[in-house]
Amino acid sequence: MRLPRLASSPDSGRLRIRLSTAVLFGVLGGLGCASTSTPADAGPPDSGPGLVVNAPIPGSGTTHADCSWTQLGQNAAHTGTACAPAQGFTSVLASLTVDPFVSEEILDAKAQSGRGDLNVHYQAPLVTGDDVYVETKGGTYTRCTNITTDSNGNVVSATSPDGGPCGYQAWDTQVWAETYYRWQAGALVQVASFESDWTPVPGNFAFWEPVFHAALDGNVVWVPGAGGTVYQVDRHSMAKLAQFNPFGSTVDGNTFVAGPLTVAADGTLLYNVVHVAPDLSDVKGVLVRITPAGAVDFVDYPALMQNPPAADGGCLGGYYDEGSSGSPFPWPPADDHRVTVTCGSLRPGLNVAPAVGPDGTIFTVAFPHNAPNAGVLLALQPNLTPKWSASLQEILDDGCGVLIPADSAPNGALPDGGADYNHCRVGAPRGVDPYTGQRPSVEVSDQSTSSPVVLPDGAVLYGGFNYYNNYRGHLVKFDATGKLVATFDDGWDQTPAVWPNAGSYSILVKDNHYGSWYSNAVGPYALTQLGSNLQKQWSYTATNTFSCTRDAGGNLACVSDHPSGFEWCVNAAAVDENGTVYANSEDGRAYAILQGGTLAQSRFLLKSLGAAYTPVTVDGQGRTYTMNGGVLTVVGK
Repeated sequence: MRLPRLASSPDSGRLRIRLSTAVLFGVLGGLGCASTSTPADAGPPDSGPGLVVNAPIPGSGTTHADCSWTQLGQNAAHTGTACAPAQGFTSVLASLTVDPFVSEEILDAKAQSGRGDLNVHYQAPLVTGDDVYVETKGGTYTRCTNITTDSNGNVVSATSPDGGPCGYQAWDTQVWAETYYRWQAGALVQVASFESDWTPVPGNFAFWEPVFHAALDGNVVWVPGAGGTVYQVDRHSMAKLAQFNPFGSTVDGNTFVAGPLTVAADGTLLYNVVHVAPDLSDVKGVLVRITPAGAVDFVDYPALMQNPPAADGGCLGGYYDEGSSGSPFPWPPADDHRVTVTCGSLRPGLNVAPAVGPDGTIFTVAFPHNAPNAGVLLALQPNLTPKWSASLQEILDDGCGVLIPADSAPNGALPDGGADYNHCRVGAPRGVDPYTGQRPSVEVSDQSTSSPVVLPDGAVLYGGFNYYNNYRGHLVKFDATGKLVATFDDGWDQTPAVWPNAGSYSILVKDNHYGSWYSNAVGPYALTQLGSNLQKQWSYTATNTFSCTRDAGGNLACVSDHPSGFEWCVNAAAVDENGTVYANSEDGRAYAILQGGTLAQSRFLLKSLGAAYTPVTVDGQGRTYTMNGGVLTVVGK
């Protein structure tokens, strides 16, 4: 899911997430890591070339049978803190295909973007004791077989064999279910399943398939349903107990559950809903609350914020909003004007899970539909009334002349005689975003699953998106009063894990360096630990260069084709009580990284693949659940 460098031409520079899904594939499509099946010395079957490491994981063998992983990030604060150390990666304990459409999804991505990636977000496995709950997909997948491109190779249209919608425009032909498995005599055995009528928000807004994400609460599993509804399901029989519709008896086909469900410590269920205008011109947001007693209420997103932006008011836009007749490159233009767009309705990102702190404060993020530069972090009282809000707009200062060279002359010429329209112009104000000419903002992206994380001291983290810093985005920290106190130059699609230690805490993030604005260099790719002030404590940099695939007989075929290593392909890592970090990579391996940044163990799973950013779960027995190529693999002793 690597984010490529923008083409250095005036026309391609005017790109924006919301304009078209064809543009989305070009700007945010991943550069595939699929391997070439060339015979090679594959090394041990569990790790592949160059990664023969089997150091002990501190505390492995310790179990906490009562420790559950109930939702995204393990708990309502989304801290990703495992209660038990992993057993280790010696053996594959179970392997389940959760997405049978992976080969078709990759082919469609290849046809429409030229990159064979898996553009799907998956649920974190939910575990309590020996019971495991997994998202599974069925129905049919509608392939795109009729692809039309323009003279520049850009996709103009894509249809199914019968001329109808296909690929990300036809997600609703698939069927999502929550499937219950149980560990029995060392095997993971399917017990029952609940088939939902949920469908994702139309692909006009996000070509990465949005996440279907249930949550556990005692003897109940909450499952997203159609029209903004949720199902309360008995977790043993997987029989429906109730369906809750906050909006009356009608199930509206333009209304969708958007993002993972969250269960607070007291059993309150929280989740986001979006209402999509029939003509797709606007999206409205709603936050729903269901109390342990079954009382249902909801609040429109503007009411969650004091002085929200008016839907028909003016919000910060960018030079890309001015169309082909807008400002010429290089950006920002010399006249340094501010662009204003009609805001649109305030709403959450499509994959945002509300977070709940120990004191009951609820956190979520939102932005006006037409203005991702005008995002806001919202803190709410338990009754969904506003507590405080913190703007994500124009809060950074590391653009032109800091992270991006300001050396492009008016004709786009660079000092070396070349031309690159992605550099800032000579004389640009220091630190501004070249897309807006203003201080950079932290954007809420519909393509990511970043959700707020509540820290032990009541502060909150959010990982947002930026174009200008090589698509890395920024992680931002606000204290318990809503004051911005720290930032880190990488926040794209991540919900960081938190390790409490020495009376404080550390934060585990992926630290991928994508293709640069001003060079074709990629990497390094690191897992990084930050202190509570978001200053780097240590990093583990990926060094494996081998793409591999595993054949039906379990043998590896590998080729060294990634000199800069592979991206960390994780949106929510796990960290255990000893600080050992568990994450997966686009090289197709699961990793255990010790404190200080030392590799303890790795295990190759299925294939090297530019894949969805997938979460990791570690259960109370120390079994590690990880995803690769639409297959859930459980590893342990």
